[in-house]
Amino acid sequence: CALCVCVLLRASPFQKMSATIASAAAPSRRPLCNARRVVIKVGTGVVSHQSGLVALGRLAYLVEQIGALARRGYQVILVSSGAIGLGKLKLRRRRLISTTLHEQAYSEDSDGTTSAQETLNRARASAGQSELLALYERLFSQHDLSCSQLLLLDSDFSVTRRRDALVATLDQLLQYGVIPVINENDAMSPRSTPVRDQEHKVFWDNDSLACLIGKAVNADLILLLSDVEGLCTAPPGSSHSEVVHTYRPGMKINIGAKSMVGRGGMDAKVEAAMSAVNGGVPNVVIASGYR
Repeated sequence: CALCVCVLLRASPFQKMSATIASAAAPSRRPLCNARRVVIKVGTGVVSHQSGLVALGRLAYLVEQIGALARRGYQVILVSSGAIGLGKLKLRRRRLISTTLHEQAYSEDSDGTTSAQETLNRARASAGQSELLALYERLFSQHDLSCSQLLLLDSDFSVTRRRDALVATLDQLLQYGVIPVINENDAMSPRSTPVRDQEHKVFWDNDSLACLIGKAVNADLILLLSDVEGLCTAPPGSSHSEVVHTYRPGMKINIGAKSMVGRGGMDAKVEAAMSAVNGGVPNVVIASGYR
């Protein structure tokens, strides 16, 4: 199996996704024509601006394109980052309201220790997740669609009974035409390093989460949207960097530094994508969420 990486520079990735599924013009893309169950992952760099503010335009267009797919009979699962970023802004506003100027000038979000930072991020995730879902609910309602929320942990995949319950719940939601919005339960997750189970399945970031979900629900296509153009032969911005349209194991690529936001990087995306392909998902696409 090949990992398909498609990027159309003059079109939105959501427009491009719809067109690719419906067209068999490119031989390497023919399996996409029959895709009906799609997992879409949007990273922190897509959900928010570098300032931390929500990228409302991108999210609104994402939801519009998902709505178009749903009306055409596609089943869509959305894996979305962004809760910690929203929570950071929310807690910062609360601190400005509840403290004096002197306290604000000499206070820090945490005491600088790893434990304190992890606790702070869990609090941010808890505060931001409700805002993230409320935003998606408002946007989907404009297209007469409903969404639901699932927050997952490692054990939801490593424990067979919980994994089966997750799959059954997702199947039921999709049958009702509801768009599941999934994120890692960062408020409860104690993990700070990648976790692998006895089958070597990795759970580290939302790229791997999307691929685990794709394998669990027998998705036809997983679309990983990021803040870069796609998988490139060299770090983005290099004069000799080119987008790799179809990646196969053994290809030589020079992956640069990871995104300034989010947990993973392109190497994590490739590992997660190959895990999904090897696990039976026919196609995984890595593309820019900016276009």
